[in-house]
Amino acid sequence: MKKEFVHFATPFNKGKPPTKLKRLTTRVNAILKVYKNKILGHISITDRYIYLTFRKNHPALKNILRTIAPTPDLLFITHAPTKEIQKRKKGQRDLLSEGQIKELYEVYNTASAKKKIQIDTQKPISQNISTIVNSFLKKVLLPIDVKLN
Repeated sequence: MKKEFVHFATPFNKGKPPTKLKRLTTRVNAILKVYKNKILGHISITDRYIYLTFRKNHPALKNILRTIAPTPDLLFITHAPTKEIQKRKKGQRDLLSEGQIKELYEVYNTASAKKKIQIDTQKPISQNISTIVNSFLKKVLLPIDVKLN
């Protein structure tokens, strides 16, 4: 099966944040790529920014973007303790407060998706990989099995 990684994140150039227009252009282009893949029967794998970038836009624009954004078949939500997230982000551009982390989880948990899969980073990695792979295979292979019968 053909797949494409579609990035909704807009890269920073030399530490300078991208303009709002550049961010909007990146997001709209990413949305169009996902729909193109859907039409062609390809798999799109996106990053979390499909949800994060829409959360602070003007309410009318946010609603429009969320309406036209594709609804994922599978949404993997990775849960990690706040202290662990902060430790991993140490020294990076955007450190996150406990409140910001809670806000991000709220965005993910209220996002529309056909199926949400919770991934707990406190569990062994082998168990999480098994959960991810099995969820993906069920989604991809089940329609084939139904067509054969």
